[in-house]
Amino acid sequence: MHYLEQLAYKYKTTIDFREDTMLAKLKIKLKSAENKKYSYNISSLTQGYIMENISTRYASFLHNLRLNPYSQYIIKDGESLIWNINTLDIQAKKEIIDKILYIINNEGEREIFLKKPEDKLCIEEVSVEESNYKELRKTLYESENSRLLKIKFLTPAAFKQDNRYCIFPSVRLIFQSLMNKYDAAAGYSSIYDAEVLQEYERHSYIAGYKLRSTAFSLEGVSIPSFIGEIAIKINGTSQMVNLAYMLAKFGSYSGVGIKTSMGMGAVSII
Repeated sequence: MHYLEQLAYKYKTTIDFREDTMLAKLKIKLKSAENKKYSYNISSLTQGYIMENISTRYASFLHNLRLNPYSQYIIKDGESLIWNINTLDIQAKKEIIDKILYIINNEGEREIFLKKPEDKLCIEEVSVEESNYKELRKTLYESENSRLLKIKFLTPAAFKQDNRYCIFPSVRLIFQSLMNKYDAAAGYSSIYDAEVLQEYERHSYIAGYKLRSTAFSLEGVSIPSFIGEIAIKINGTSQMVNLAYMLAKFGSYSGVGIKTSMGMGAVSII
């Protein structure tokens, strides 16, 4: 059996998903009460709103984690903003998404107050999407995906390597980030494998990109980053292709790269 087939078989037989483990996405459409113009850079302020409204116990728990079980980011929608909050397990949904929904629906707060600059973001629409790891798993077994995986970076992304920012994506950096984030969220099952990562490096490559360098402003610090689209050509078995798509779908919740809880690294599959 070819080595790639062995790896594919390994994941087909050993990835264990608890059906009750939840993935969730809260979308809140916002508009400035004073008609101020904002961009994805205000996501550090919305991150502050989350921390102010969750329990101190859970905030302390998050503070001690290497990787957070949630991501959040801001994208523009015409004159409005869409605030996306993604959670990767049941506890995070209860502690973050459910708490914010309670504030909006039960306490009747239809505004989010920003301290710097002082402004109120009026809530126009609210929606919640829920899924689970069982649905994610279907990507491995029930899909026929293109070997050209196209990913869009919705907000600036960067990686950290050897204490330096990496402002251009590579196959290794993308899949290594996704595997580590998956393992941190789904602690009952590990997907990271150095050999698999090497196989993606050997048998995949960036076939095209529309990227530009940019900077993400975070509390007065400018982080070098990139934004745009890439296409990754994946060779090897169909199971390896499907595993890549599963990780990319997971990435639409977790984000890719550094500081995804602060608004960086939001991605979607094109």
